[in-house]
Amino acid sequence: MTIALTPGMGHARVADHGGAQRGPQLASGKHPVRHAPQRVTRQHPGARPQHGMIAPMHPGAHPVAPMHPVHPVRPGAHPGVPGRPQPGLYAHAAGSALHGQMLLAARQRAARHKRARLIAQWQARADRAVRFALAQRGKPYLWGATGPAAYDCSGLVQRAWRKAGVKIPRVTHDQYRAIRKKVPRSRLRPGDLVLFNGLRHVGMYVGRGRFVHAPRAGRTVTTEPLRGYYARNYVGAVRPAWPKLPEIPTS
Repeated sequence: MTIALTPGMGHARVADHGGAQRGPQLASGKHPVRHAPQRVTRQHPGARPQHGMIAPMHPGAHPVAPMHPVHPVRPGAHPGVPGRPQPGLYAHAAGSALHGQMLLAARQRAARHKRARLIAQWQARADRAVRFALAQRGKPYLWGATGPAAYDCSGLVQRAWRKAGVKIPRVTHDQYRAIRKKVPRSRLRPGDLVLFNGLRHVGMYVGRGRFVHAPRAGRTVTTEPLRGYYARNYVGAVRPAWPKLPEIPTS
């Protein structure tokens, strides 16, 4: 038997007479497990590592974490969450809707303000006409008269509205036809003209269900309630100098 020492291996091998080498046995009679040495391949500096090899790292370099697979993002979807819209789109849509609502509200306020201003201007004129007509109470009726000492029915209302700066026709039929604003009885305002007897008689509404007029020969200018005979012979009403009011926008 020959004993041969292998440099660098740290243990002896035993060769039998047939030339085969046997490793040292443990006390149990079993051979220890031998690990094959790792094969180290020299890599030229700057060369790309071959498949299956680990590229050496430069001193001070940090390891690069493996990248997760990238999924394509559908247009309009939240990145990384398929099917979820981007928050920016919600914010833009909400901002546009809010801006539109604010513009609409501003237009509505402007229209209401203009309507209120025009109505107030008309009412100021109507109030002057009503005050003038009421001031003529007690003056006699005279057919064809327009004041200041006497009046007939259409002359009284014509003179009253002229005092307020508004010109209207002279006779009842023309007054009803020429004044474009027709008013239902339930919506009467002080200053409206109320007509009776097939448009042959006219008075001026003064509020609280009453009107002022010059009734007929032998009577004076007076106020009466809009009921009884006058309610039965009521034809309609018109509103002189009523302005064209702007519509309230809805969209």
